[in-house]
Amino acid sequence: MSAKLGFRTRTALAIAAFSLLLLVAQSVAVVILTYEQEDNLVNQILEDELHRLEEQLRHGQVPQLPASERFHGYFARTPAERLQVPAALRDLPPGAVEIQRDGRVLHFAVRRIGEATLYLVYDATLHEARVREFSHLMVLAVLTMAVVAALLGYGVAGLLVRQVTDLAHRVAQLRPEDNTLPAAADYLDEEVASLARAISDYHRRAAELIRREKEFTANVSHELRTPLTAIKTGCELLAQDPGLSTKARARVDALASAAARMEESIRALLFLARENALREQETVNLREAVQEVLSSLKEALQARPQVQVEIDIDASATVQTNRTALELAVTNLLKNAIAHTLHGHVRLHYDAPVLEVSDTGSGIAEHDLPRIFERFYRGTNAVGGEHTGLGLAIVRSIAEQLGWRIDVHSRLGEGTCFRIRFPSTSCPLPAAPS
Repeated sequence: MSAKLGFRTRTALAIAAFSLLLLVAQSVAVVILTYEQEDNLVNQILEDELHRLEEQLRHGQVPQLPASERFHGYFARTPAERLQVPAALRDLPPGAVEIQRDGRVLHFAVRRIGEATLYLVYDATLHEARVREFSHLMVLAVLTMAVVAALLGYGVAGLLVRQVTDLAHRVAQLRPEDNTLPAAADYLDEEVASLARAISDYHRRAAELIRREKEFTANVSHELRTPLTAIKTGCELLAQDPGLSTKARARVDALASAAARMEESIRALLFLARENALREQETVNLREAVQEVLSSLKEALQARPQVQVEIDIDASATVQTNRTALELAVTNLLKNAIAHTLHGHVRLHYDAPVLEVSDTGSGIAEHDLPRIFERFYRGTNAVGGEHTGLGLAIVRSIAEQLGWRIDVHSRLGEGTCFRIRFPSTSCPLPAAPS
């Protein structure tokens, strides 16, 4: 099912369905009763007429047979007189019967009085037509009442859910730092008031957890970065010592590299812990942002002299996004591309609204593709031990927060292509005329 019906719609449909069921049952009962009453009325007319004719015969009178357009009778005492009776009546047994013939509804009554026989014929076609018209009116009334019931149910359901809708609207606008919470006194229904109290309590607990998390991350950032800065500074000073031996210099370089990796890991972990830091967005020139990222990766590129970087991005292309998040995502994608490409090229291409980062490197094994965005996951063809396995997890986290769509296509030994599809509002602005 592509979508679910709302409570208000379901309530209206339920009221309409229940009303329709009752109306249909009532209408069917009324129509059936009307048909029975019509039959009973005609049979009673025939019975009364037969009784009247019997009384006339009992008193020795000549029976006064009905002779109207819809009601007429026959009296046969001899075989000759019976032959004058219509064939449809002549062989009927005594009693009452209803026959439909040529679109007409006829009621027959036959009674034997000694050697004589009375025949009565009543044309009930007009009565049947009126009953059918009444049935059609009942169907129309049922449909009309069903529509009225649906509209009435929709209105009643709107009154029922109005407070819930208002509460949902207020909760949707809440921010962790907001102190104005939904109050139970604002709602008349006890159930909604109870829900408002529960939401307020939950929001207070969540705000307290966020406050503690901010304090924790700030403390961690300070307590870890301070000694790392001291280590990096010490390594830089030792590296400038001309009397340092080759072996000692290699160890100093290893310490500096480890400190840099640890600093990068801390920055990545703090970013993942602060997933609400990407609300501020701006118009970012995509080519300039990519060039800034490449300048920060100059050392990594120098270690790959056989890898050529290609930038196929128009100078006027812009996206509406968070600049820091964009540069961080592109940095991680380029780091992966450079690390896994020994020769060939790393290419950045932008065709609004899709940014592609592709390479001709080692590629990704098919069984690794579903897990490459997991934290700390390293594929079977991971290069070296300096990568933490957080880069693509950060990219996915950024994409989820900013509404990007990211996918990957890769063939082992042929290369990898990451595609970032920005929201439609991030389409590039047209280039200014020269």
